[in-house]
Amino acid sequence: MFKPFRELLIIGDALYSDNYGILLLNEEQDVLTPHFSYRGTDIENVGVSLPISKGISGKVVSTRRSIRANDVSLDTSYFEVTGNTRSELCVPIISGSKVFGALNVESNKPDIFTEKDERLLNTIAGGLANALERIQLFEAEKKRSESAETLMRAATELTNLLDLPSLHNAILEWLYKIAPYDSASILEIEGGHIRITAAKGLPNPEKVLNKIFSSSNILCKTINETGQALIIDDCRQDVRFENWADSQHVRGWMGVPLISRGQVIGYLTIDSHSPHAFSQDDAVITQTFAHQAATSLENTRLYIETRQRLDELEMVNRVSFALRAAKDTHEMLPILLNEIQASIESDTATILLYDPEIDALKPHATSGWLASLPKTTFKPGEGIIGKVYTSGVTHVSPEFINDPIAHTENANFFGKGWGGVAVPIRTASETIGVIMVGIPNPRQVEFHHVRLITTLADIAGNAIYRSSLFQKNEEQIRRLTTLREMDTAITSSLDLHITLDILTEHLTTKMGVNAARILVYNPNSQMLDNFTAAGFMNPASSRQPIGIGDGLTSQILLSRKELFIKNIEDETNLLPDYLSNEGFKSYYAIPLFSKGSTRGVIETYFRDTFTPTTDWKDFLKTLAGQATIAIDNAQLFENLQRSNQELSLAYDTTLEGWGKALELRDKETQGHTQRVTNLTLKLARQMGIPESEITHIRRGALLHDIGKMGVPDSILHKPGALTDEEIADMRKHPQYAYDLLSPITYLRPTLDIPYCHHEWWDGNGYPRKLKGEEIPLSARIFAIIDVWDALLSDRPYRDAWPEADVMKYIAGLSGKQFDPQVVNEFKKLIGAKSNFIHPAPQKTRKAAKKKK
Repeated sequence: MFKPFRELLIIGDALYSDNYGILLLNEEQDVLTPHFSYRGTDIENVGVSLPISKGISGKVVSTRRSIRANDVSLDTSYFEVTGNTRSELCVPIISGSKVFGALNVESNKPDIFTEKDERLLNTIAGGLANALERIQLFEAEKKRSESAETLMRAATELTNLLDLPSLHNAILEWLYKIAPYDSASILEIEGGHIRITAAKGLPNPEKVLNKIFSSSNILCKTINETGQALIIDDCRQDVRFENWADSQHVRGWMGVPLISRGQVIGYLTIDSHSPHAFSQDDAVITQTFAHQAATSLENTRLYIETRQRLDELEMVNRVSFALRAAKDTHEMLPILLNEIQASIESDTATILLYDPEIDALKPHATSGWLASLPKTTFKPGEGIIGKVYTSGVTHVSPEFINDPIAHTENANFFGKGWGGVAVPIRTASETIGVIMVGIPNPRQVEFHHVRLITTLADIAGNAIYRSSLFQKNEEQIRRLTTLREMDTAITSSLDLHITLDILTEHLTTKMGVNAARILVYNPNSQMLDNFTAAGFMNPASSRQPIGIGDGLTSQILLSRKELFIKNIEDETNLLPDYLSNEGFKSYYAIPLFSKGSTRGVIETYFRDTFTPTTDWKDFLKTLAGQATIAIDNAQLFENLQRSNQELSLAYDTTLEGWGKALELRDKETQGHTQRVTNLTLKLARQMGIPESEITHIRRGALLHDIGKMGVPDSILHKPGALTDEEIADMRKHPQYAYDLLSPITYLRPTLDIPYCHHEWWDGNGYPRKLKGEEIPLSARIFAIIDVWDALLSDRPYRDAWPEADVMKYIAGLSGKQFDPQVVNEFKKLIGAKSNFIHPAPQKTRKAAKKKK
């Protein structure tokens, strides 16, 4: 480049020995800069540059015409540089429409330059213009080639980088090679704001990195509108430039948009300590590089996002599996908390769930600083957690202490330098809790953090909802099972202890009760009897009966309302002495009433502080209702049983009275009815007849001759033999017995003996001529006993027989009048009775054969 200048200057030295040189035009700045080869004056006297608005040289460049000033003191356009100059010849260096500068000659003598000199100098300037044009073309081509090479190498390196810190560093290093700078930054658009993600050359980079400002910044908006690089020649003269983060040193500035797929995704900002530091050529090549950088940033972000998504999917799958395997929320939430800590790389996190019983969100799993918060529970709408729960919208807090919705007590606890994010935990229909994660500065909550926690919160919400439904179903099944067991016990057993034992077992094993007892009111003693108790260290003392006016029980029965004492230590005067050493902390009892009457009390005791939920109390009331029904049924059955016993005794007494009345009317031996009844029952039991039938046999034996009430006294008391008609009337008394007793439901099962005891085994009996086993067994048994007792007793028409004769007589009728099997059993019965003495009073017995 300099060889033509030297040749021209040699010519100049020969022709114009005073001042001679070349002034090159800087088109962007509209100034003329002397070439270092300028002769005849010190360049420092000329200055760095001369504006084209001043001096003869400026006028020549502006008008593109040569000027020959014979006396510069007479030329108003002359701009004095050296004091000895008198005449000046200046011609433009032009090639076509391109002005490269001016060729200037000065002399200390006036009128030194001629028209011939002007033509010569123009000729020299023309040749110089051609040389400069070729040189500039060569330099431009060389620069374009070097720039293309640089861009290609930059693109290759940027494409291969897949992590953002390395990519940011490479972008800034290649940017320096393309457009040298004193400092530079990378700004990226994130939602509605811009964040500085990388910087180089700044005096205090910690004040700049991750700084966030609005996307409405005037310089950014200008770049967005044009889609082109923006150059500020001198930041001190441009009001649009904002001084922040020690940027006072910046003079020249250029902002270049990062454009990917037609969208501005960020900016490259280049700073210089010198004004007018960047040209349009710099802007063009930097813009080309910015396109490559934007593509690499997008690709790297896409790669990172894809990796993050894959990691998230893997984690989601892992968490989902773990949550499905967990039994309940107590197992789920620690698993979820650990995954959040690992994914966000923060040990400060908490999971809060809404508790309707206290109308507040309370922590269920917490780690790090959040475990030590002064305030741990939050009402809906209170603080960040309460607001997120109420709104169902995620909240990101850059710094808790400056967050207007943060709870002051907790924000001050964290102090400066702590921010975080709160995400709602939702089910398909409602918000059930909040996940909060704390992150210390300079780290910031990033978009993928929010996305990941939101995904985990959704998984947790569904898992908790499913677990809650499962637990509720299991609890419902347990409760229904308990109610069914109690119903079964109530309907199948009248033992009140069995039913109430089932209730206390459920209380102590399924409802979190440490000890329980059920007191049943005894109207006879006016005391509460302890029917069942469980969980007491000293069961014997807990079973003591309690007076109606004693302690806690008195309060419950008087108020007829449940009683809850959260801290028994505050009510020690109400707790019985025998329970004071049990270590109970809380107490809950519910009275048992039915139809306005006291039935008892259910008491539950807890060795840890306990607060009953509405659901817990509702089910206890249901159990109390079942217990009341059981007590009512048991007491009703007891009363009914007593009434039945009294009624049955009255019936039996009446029947015995009837039997005695029949004896008196029939003038039979005193005690006949009772004797045959007792002996019939003995033989019936010996033959294995069930006890359930013995009662009916007894009543039938007592009423065996009830039908004789329908026989006239003339026949019944006739001393002599009966006529055939009288015999026929006498044989009607079994039918009379049937007609009399069958309408009475209570006595219908007793009819077998009164109706059939005169039937014969061979079918010759009366009244129905039954034969063999057609005759009821009880009647077959009684027939033998009746004959046995009758023949052993004195009658008006005969004396009693000897026992041997009676037994012989009965044996003779076996298979005819009597059932042979029953006869054999009767013989065993009589044979087993040593010294058997018939209890009936007898006269001096005569031979039975005479009587016959």
